[in-house]
Amino acid sequence: MVNDMKLRRMIPILLALALLLCACGRNVKPTDTDATPTTPLLPDSITETAEVPSAVSSEPAATKPQETETAPAESDPIRGEIPADPAAKLGLSLDWTAQPLSENRYRITVILSLNSFSIFAGERSDGELSLGTRRITYHSDKIEYEGTKKTKIALTEYTFEYEFSGTGARSVPVSASWRFGGVYAGTPVDWLTLDGTILLDRTAR
Repeated sequence: MVNDMKLRRMIPILLALALLLCACGRNVKPTDTDATPTTPLLPDSITETAEVPSAVSSEPAATKPQETETAPAESDPIRGEIPADPAAKLGLSLDWTAQPLSENRYRITVILSLNSFSIFAGERSDGELSLGTRRITYHSDKIEYEGTKKTKIALTEYTFEYEFSGTGARSVPVSASWRFGGVYAGTPVDWLTLDGTILLDRTAR
């Protein structure tokens, strides 16, 4: 009798428990083991590319030739000298250089020098130099040379242009003077002079 009463009391509890289990069974989600595995996707921004080297041509690249102006070649200058008297203790000499500018025109540079042993002289402003039909007066600086060896001391330098006419010998007459105005080696010397010719023919260098 007692057992029947306990059974009756438990039937409602068992029914309620069964209903609860049914309800719980409907809300249970599948576990990870039931899910279908998927492959993770890489972000679209991550990409790897290999640089393909450009083809190297075996032919040299064509270059545009540079345009340059070709200047006319200058002829070699002609050089010469009108020497001093080697026996004189004091004398004048002239070195010259002529640069051809055209067939008949030259640029000529002359250097007039004093050839002497030991000498002392003040400034001079009355020396004269004639080149063809051109005549100039030149200035020479103070000279102080003490030595036993004969030497050349430049007095003046002058550059001018000279043009020839005709086909004759190309020569320029030259004359020069320099005033010493004293006694040298026991001999009175007033003026030193030079006369000569600048020869511009190619055979006379």
